[in-house]
Amino acid sequence: MHEWNVHRGARQSSLSERPFAEGQKVRSLLCRDGSGQLVRRDLHPDEDMGAEGETVIAQWWRTYHSRAEERERARAAVQSAEDLFLDLAAREETTGDPGEAAAHNLRELHYFLALHLERKRVLRPRETPAGEGRASWLHRRSGQVFSLPVATPPPERQAELSRELAGWIGLE
Repeated sequence: MHEWNVHRGARQSSLSERPFAEGQKVRSLLCRDGSGQLVRRDLHPDEDMGAEGETVIAQWWRTYHSRAEERERARAAVQSAEDLFLDLAAREETTGDPGEAAAHNLRELHYFLALHLERKRVLRPRETPAGEGRASWLHRRSGQVFSLPVATPPPERQAELSRELAGWIGLE
């Protein structure tokens, strides 16, 4: 299997080496160089790709943000996801039956958030007895253990939940 070494977005143009300004639109290109390697090129909107022997495979536009700004946005999104997860847990304990369909949707959302927060290392998975149909996580900051019914949404619902969460809290 061939490994590609494609770098993340640059802070300056690959062509002119002029730095990008905060919030500026940047044209990103995925190219194959003369040796067959994939390389990424980031350019100002007014620049044309000028590297000899490179073939453009794909291009897209993005908005440039400094690394510090990106880290802060990511941190804020994870914090919002964590707050939503904890709020859903608190509501589950204190509210009555919201109806079967609504309860199922909330279980899916809660479980989906737990998986995301595990990936972000906010929650740590705990051992759960097999066949119980539940999954448990330790909330690292508070030490509280949460046990949720396994409610794996089907792939199309996962995509829908991802879009909803991205819109609600910027979670990606």
